[in-house]
Amino acid sequence: MRSDTRSRRAVLIGLAAATGAFGAAAMVSAATAPSARADDLAAIISDIQTTEGFGQAAYTTALADFGSNHLSAGFTQLFNAVNDDSLGVPGIAYIGGVEELTNESFSLSPSFFDFNLDAAPTSFANAVSDVQTLFALGESDLAAVSTALAAGDYGGAATDGYAASLLIFDLPVQELLLGGLVSLGL
Repeated sequence: MRSDTRSRRAVLIGLAAATGAFGAAAMVSAATAPSARADDLAAIISDIQTTEGFGQAAYTTALADFGSNHLSAGFTQLFNAVNDDSLGVPGIAYIGGVEELTNESFSLSPSFFDFNLDAAPTSFANAVSDVQTLFALGESDLAAVSTALAAGDYGGAATDGYAASLLIFDLPVQELLLGGLVSLGL
């Protein structure tokens, strides 16, 4: 009967020791976990604020252009403002998040998402030519995604993929709309 008590006591001591070992291992791994990179997070937030500033300036210019009856210039600035707010800010957050999660340094600058249209096209034919250029640039960025993924550069792949989607899906529509406005004489 006494040996039965010892074996139970030994089992409890062994169980307590195993639990303690797992607890110690968890505490050690938590103590050596990489610290958050506050500088990169601050850079992401700063870039978002700068891009918002670009958008606000473009909204102001668009309102002035509309007030002066310069419709094509006003729509160009309006598209630029919407691009900064609706595409630039989420893009910075997305790419910055991917780079943070993959432990890469934040690589963008605020000017990366200042991809806005410089001016309205001079004709619809000019707009079509510009759209062909945008498609070619987007195709190049899309091809770079697989290269970046193969190299393990997930932040670069996110950057190239996001830029490709803007160049293929978003900017061409805006360029063609502006070309249509110009061809109507607006």
